[in-house]
Amino acid sequence: MSQTSSWEDANRLMLDRSIRAVEEMKEMIRDYEVQDTGLSEREASLRNQLKEVEFRRKQLSDTLEETRTSLERMESTVNRLKCVLSPMRRLPSDILLRIFHHFILQSQEYMQEKFEKWKIIETYPNPVILSSVCSHWRDVVKQNAKLWDSILVRIPTIISTEEEGEKKGEGHLNSIRHWMTFGLQERQSLFIDEYKPKVKDKMYAALQSESPLWKAITIAIINEDPFVPWDIGKLRADDVLIYLNQSAPWMNSVTELLRYATNLTLTGILPPWGDTPWASLRSLKILPYACDEPANPLNFGEGELRSILNAAIHLQTLELSFALPDETVESSDVQNQEKVEHQALKSLSIHMHHIQANGHLFGARIVGPCFENLIVLSSSRARLDSAPFIIETWQNFTSVEFHEIKDHEVPTVVEFLRRLPNVTNMEVRGKNIDALINLFNVFYAHVPPKYATIPVPKLTKFIMDATDIRGKTLISFLEKRITQREGGFDWISAMTEVKLYDADYVTPGEWARVNDLLQFGRLNSSSNQTGIISGQ
Repeated sequence: MSQTSSWEDANRLMLDRSIRAVEEMKEMIRDYEVQDTGLSEREASLRNQLKEVEFRRKQLSDTLEETRTSLERMESTVNRLKCVLSPMRRLPSDILLRIFHHFILQSQEYMQEKFEKWKIIETYPNPVILSSVCSHWRDVVKQNAKLWDSILVRIPTIISTEEEGEKKGEGHLNSIRHWMTFGLQERQSLFIDEYKPKVKDKMYAALQSESPLWKAITIAIINEDPFVPWDIGKLRADDVLIYLNQSAPWMNSVTELLRYATNLTLTGILPPWGDTPWASLRSLKILPYACDEPANPLNFGEGELRSILNAAIHLQTLELSFALPDETVESSDVQNQEKVEHQALKSLSIHMHHIQANGHLFGARIVGPCFENLIVLSSSRARLDSAPFIIETWQNFTSVEFHEIKDHEVPTVVEFLRRLPNVTNMEVRGKNIDALINLFNVFYAHVPPKYATIPVPKLTKFIMDATDIRGKTLISFLEKRITQREGGFDWISAMTEVKLYDADYVTPGEWARVNDLLQFGRLNSSSNQTGIISGQ
């Protein structure tokens, strides 16, 4: 009986504990349910807030897009206003055109330099570049024909046989036609790069205009087939420049073009003159071969000089701007030599080593009653006899111009001036002029005998550019000339004009003394201290 009671007590105790555990669990579940209800309500509240945020963000995104669109419109308007109010638009048309003309001038200089150096012409300044800036510039460019003065013809592109090359060639020909149209058929300059005889109908058709006379034609000739004539009957120009880089190219096919030129520049070779005088030619310039290849020296001498003077009967200006090989040319026999007379030649440009020791130019006895201006391109390698020569060639020149004179060439220049007794105007450039005038001062330091030859006794106008002359040297020169004149040497002319440009060694006080000496000689001084001397 007691065992049963004990078992019931144990079960009752366990029941009580279980009931308490159940109550505690129910209490815990009620707490969890309360928390769950609270979190659920909070979640619903947060979801509502999220939806509201998403909605507000969508509105903000739409507003931002509209704002960006408005900003683009405003920036576009600002840019248009900037273009309208640009200082370039406020420039007068004539000023804008001056700027454009300077830009286009660089194009001509660029192409000329490429032809001289025998290099490929890449992109160059042209009116197409100007017209791409804005519509205003485009209108200005199209309405001014002078901006379309230079036309470049690229022959290798035109003669291509491939399909792509043919298309490029057609496009280039159309460009040439448009260029001529914008030029309003006025006289334009034509640059033909690498001219070849294979090119015929297409190029000639493009270059034929209502006015067949071009202002200038520049051609670079690679080679020529003498059996394939070039149809250049419609091509004429006052100025013709032919560039070659071969030792013996043919020029027969362009003779017709050369014959009608007024100013002709050739490199390395003379044209076939023929039996008919070249009546149109007034100026002839002979240059070395393009690139000046040492392996291809010019073959030029007395015969070539005679052929020029005999063919170009109205030639007024001749420039022989090339150097001869180093070997010395033997002097010709003066007594048995026939004179070469030319009635029109006025200006002659040479290197001093073109003159033989006896004073003849390439060995020729040239006589010209119109000789006026002599330009000495260089004084190196001169070979003059020690005794002054009196030859007709140099007697009539009244103006002489020396380019750069090197230090060791000063005595040679003085000796050469003794062969020019009638020079009244002299122009010198570069350094070593102070040494040159000091040698003049030695000649004028004493009273010479009547038979003596003093350099430039008739000199009245003296122009110096970027020289090293000192003021005291110039003053001494004028003082000694005045002393000679006062001594009774009327054949010595007093100076009437002295001009210095970029003179770094003449002070204002020394220039005032120069003016006083000119005035003292009772001569009309055209000097103006600020205009004559610059660079101080």
